[in-house]
Amino acid sequence: MQLAAAAAALAACHQEHEVKVLLGPDPSTPSQGFLCRQDADPSKLLLATPAIFDGATLRFNVVIDVLDLGGKLPGCRGEELVAACRGGTCSLPASDPGARRYCVPVQLPGALALDRPALMAALTQQLRSRPVTTDAPDRPVLIRAVATSQPCAQIEQPAGGSYPALDGDLAAGCAYSCPAVLDDIPGPISLSLDTLTEQCEQTVRLCARFPAL
Repeated sequence: MQLAAAAAALAACHQEHEVKVLLGPDPSTPSQGFLCRQDADPSKLLLATPAIFDGATLRFNVVIDVLDLGGKLPGCRGEELVAACRGGTCSLPASDPGARRYCVPVQLPGALALDRPALMAALTQQLRSRPVTTDAPDRPVLIRAVATSQPCAQIEQPAGGSYPALDGDLAAGCAYSCPAVLDDIPGPISLSLDTLTEQCEQTVRLCARFPAL
């Protein structure tokens, strides 16, 4: 089965099946997880941190992981996912070249952060460079996308059978899917963040670190 970014695509196991990943509730709306505000200055987005925004251009990496849930199929809420992955039962698979971590540099005009449809359109265009994976597992997984200033070179190579955990302090956006067996998904899979407010910096940090909380 193939997983593709619509802002990305995923493919898994025995028959060709493509699932598109939406970085929000629909193709033109980014998740609130990519529009959280800074705790220190709520007038600014996390995407406006100096490591990402130079006053004119946004430069960051988008990392999309396919997390193996160890055969479990928990609910979508954060506390359910944490409980299901307690004890190290969830992992970032790195056993097959087709399931490698997806990390793509993105460069966008800073003004797009204030125009949600334009931001999503630009992200979608830049993330279509290659499928997220061409060999997604045929068991329950969670799809997680992170916007980060962490270099791809630091996190693309697996060590000891799994990829390194992301640095939550360098994350500027995060969203994830409900757990699912991707071969059973007939249409796009949407990502979101479990938050009810724009003041969600700490939730982004935890989302990026998961499952290594």
